[in-house]
Amino acid sequence: MREALLLLATGMVAFGAPADAAKYTSAVIRAGAEPGIRFTSGLMVCDEALRAGHWVNRYWLSTGLVKPEFHLASQAQRSALDSFELAIEDQDLAGTWRWVSASQKQLRQPDGLLVTFTLLSAARPIKVTVQTRMTGGPVMVRWLEVTNTGDKPTAITRVSPWSGMLWDTAQYRERIAPGDAPFELGYAEFQEWDTKARGASNQSPIPPRPSPGPEANPAGAIRPSSPATKRRENGLSVRSAGAATGV
Repeated sequence: MREALLLLATGMVAFGAPADAAKYTSAVIRAGAEPGIRFTSGLMVCDEALRAGHWVNRYWLSTGLVKPEFHLASQAQRSALDSFELAIEDQDLAGTWRWVSASQKQLRQPDGLLVTFTLLSAARPIKVTVQTRMTGGPVMVRWLEVTNTGDKPTAITRVSPWSGMLWDTAQYRERIAPGDAPFELGYAEFQEWDTKARGASNQSPIPPRPSPGPEANPAGAIRPSSPATKRRENGLSVRSAGAATGV
């Protein structure tokens, strides 16, 4: 049997979480019909779960709070974006993952918490070990260890170590005026900052657009040739860039 291993890394930042927040790290590992993990680093909270073969993000918060489960009840009825992406020979493995195990251990020099979980694909002889390192600040670092457990070489054609939904408010239309865009892009009018330019900024609305249907793009993916942000009608999602290579 031939096994090959590939490591890919990325990081995520919760904007608004102060850098000097208490150096607190925690990971709550859930078992059962919908296994998942809640990661906490300082005031940043990320909750993910395995749902119908997809490893999805349930929510991000930069306030240190935990969302009550009844606030997430309607989320399971809507489509969610995968928290990482992996395609082998142009076959997207989203929806094929099976839970294997999860663990956590304390790190020293530098201090932190390393959370590890492993998934197996039901469609390909591929094992993915997802490593997430937290140090108590507003930055989490994640990397994938992709192992080919088959006896033939294969190729990774799309990969993103971290992706998924950043913002999800199903009833957000109730909170804004009719016709208003849910997001605005603010930028300064002048390149140099002085008394004349103080407060001189423009706000441009970012109109929402529906996600593409499954026929057009099964994972709603943005090609990883460059970093990208994708808008959705009921939220904001982001994907990190990846690279195509072989294992």
